[in-house]
Amino acid sequence: MNGLAVGSLITGLLGCVSFVGLILGIIALRQIGRRGGRGRGMAIAGIALFCAWTVIGIAGYVFSSGAKTAAAPEVTRPSPTRTAPTKIDVRKMRVGQCINDASTDAAENVKVVPCDQPHDMEVLANQNLHGLILPTDDQIQQQARLLCRKLVGAKIDRDPAADVLAITNYHPSAQGWRHGDHLVTCLVSHATEGKKLSRPLKAA
Repeated sequence: MNGLAVGSLITGLLGCVSFVGLILGIIALRQIGRRGGRGRGMAIAGIALFCAWTVIGIAGYVFSSGAKTAAAPEVTRPSPTRTAPTKIDVRKMRVGQCINDASTDAAENVKVVPCDQPHDMEVLANQNLHGLILPTDDQIQQQARLLCRKLVGAKIDRDPAADVLAITNYHPSAQGWRHGDHLVTCLVSHATEGKKLSRPLKAA
């Protein structure tokens, strides 16, 4: 009886060292083939046991991985997004829009942003000035201020934060007036220069 063949069978039965059974079985088969002797079946059995343990191990790994994937699927969380500002002409601002940038004196364009994000001003009213004939810049500015106070003053006064709010406006220049631009846009801003608003006006 070939001793290596016996060893191949024994170690092949032990899954943790079945690789040793494979090696012993191969050596035993070579010795039996050259010298003759008994134990060929044991050597083959040792090799077969190694193969069986290998298949069982692979199947167990695949099953375990599949069970983990089914039990805990990967969750993809959407990244938070912010709405990109939209740039528009100052003469096309609409009531309810919130804007950033821009001086009321010479700006041509402003950026529209969501009102729940920090913003410089919120548009409250649009109206044409009437009754002025070839006015100066100062006259237009004065009339625009009075008009906006009349249109939106009460609305701003009803906001809980009225003490820190101010009325501002976009108005045409004297040159623009001569070219037909009579539109005044009334807005609310923070009374402290440089501070931004963080919500729409509450005028309930």
